[in-house]
Amino acid sequence: MLGDNASAPVLKALHAGGTRLLALRSAGFNHVDVAEADRLGLTVLRVPAYSPHAVAEHAVGLMLTLNRKFHRAFNRVREQNFALDVRYVSLPDLCAQSDIITLHCPLNPETKHLVNATALAAMKPGVMLINTSRGGVIDTRALIAALKKEHVGSVGLDVYEEEGDLFFKDLSERVIRDDVFGRLMSFPSVLITAHQGFFTREACTAIAQTTINNVTDFECGCVQESNRVTTRLIAPAPKPC
Repeated sequence: MLGDNASAPVLKALHAGGTRLLALRSAGFNHVDVAEADRLGLTVLRVPAYSPHAVAEHAVGLMLTLNRKFHRAFNRVREQNFALDVRYVSLPDLCAQSDIITLHCPLNPETKHLVNATALAAMKPGVMLINTSRGGVIDTRALIAALKKEHVGSVGLDVYEEEGDLFFKDLSERVIRDDVFGRLMSFPSVLITAHQGFFTREACTAIAQTTINNVTDFECGCVQESNRVTTRLIAPAPKPC
């Protein structure tokens, strides 16, 4: 093991006692004086790749633990501290403090161009901006201006303001007439995907199942409030669900 001592004096003692093979149970051999082993004629063998997947899993586990602070959460529970504080900040504070900003909100009159020239100017130089919500949340022309000034460092977009004329179509044989979109695509620090963040087997299955459940709930007059968009329910008289 790595904690063992296979220095020159130890190897000499082993050799004097008749040992001719040193079998390591590890991939590393930095604890072995290899030059002395060669001089003594000792053969040193190791286990070069016993479980790369186990080490990779452990590395990911450490990353997740540190990122989500699982170790601290575990200790808090052990101390019977079950408090959960969530701190909300204003948009100017968020812009001024964040290295990465991700947008996850619906598009409505209050969020239209939420990220505009003023908000972009308030962001930290080199900020990374990610939008997987709705294209209209960002003022695209203001974003292009901020990119040209190199104030915004990088941008990842799964949505675009005028995507209705572009996304979900094969335009490989046509000229794209949207000059704003063309300019946006010209930046090497901008990555655009065509509204496909949802496009996984699990998400599509959930969409289909929820849609079927919504229709069924409407039919029996027991619509889930969390799924409701309109405020009124016009449906047949409730039936047993």
